[in-house]
Amino acid sequence: MKKIFYSLKVSILFLSMTIPIVAQKNSVELSFESVEIDTTSINAFEGVKNAKFKLDYYHTDGYSTGNRYWYEVVIIDSLMILNFKSPDNDDWNYINYQKQVVLGDDALEAIKSKISETKLKQKTKGIPIPPGTGYGADRLYIEGDEIEIAGGTVYMCVGEEMPLENIDKRISLEKKLSSTISGDFQTFFNLLEKLFTDLPMLMKSKDKE
Repeated sequence: MKKIFYSLKVSILFLSMTIPIVAQKNSVELSFESVEIDTTSINAFEGVKNAKFKLDYYHTDGYSTGNRYWYEVVIIDSLMILNFKSPDNDDWNYINYQKQVVLGDDALEAIKSKISETKLKQKTKGIPIPPGTGYGADRLYIEGDEIEIAGGTVYMCVGEEMPLENIDKRISLEKKLSSTISGDFQTFFNLLEKLFTDLPMLMKSKDKE
């Protein structure tokens, strides 16, 4: 099989809008009050225009611009490309990983069915912009016969001294409030991460003892 290298294109901010973040009473305290949205159009699948089904799920997390890891699940028709990268710093080991897998028809149809089951749709045009350098984010791009999504979520992940349970609740809420995608996106993200069978091992290997 011819090896295909795929990389997520980073957009340049030309147009933006702001979404106010309003938490309900008695909820966990949020890290930001609003999030700007990059409304620049992106061609995330340049070079694979003839593919019938295209998907790119990208997740990143870190405490500064240079100190962050990321992983990605890309599906171009039946070809799945898995990427993982972490930098060498005081906390993490350097890892640069890529694997390609050919999906069977049943696996591909299960993914497409999950898109429908989770009712994913574009809620707001654009991608949320992190309000600081210590953040986590999800990006999801899908192009198919009956769906087109280019959106994501963002949350802050540094400088907190609170129980882990509260942090998880806050992250979940910030992702929900900042998301430009409607539907049960987290369930869909979880499905894609399960397809990345080496991900738990890579997450563990990146951490220095």
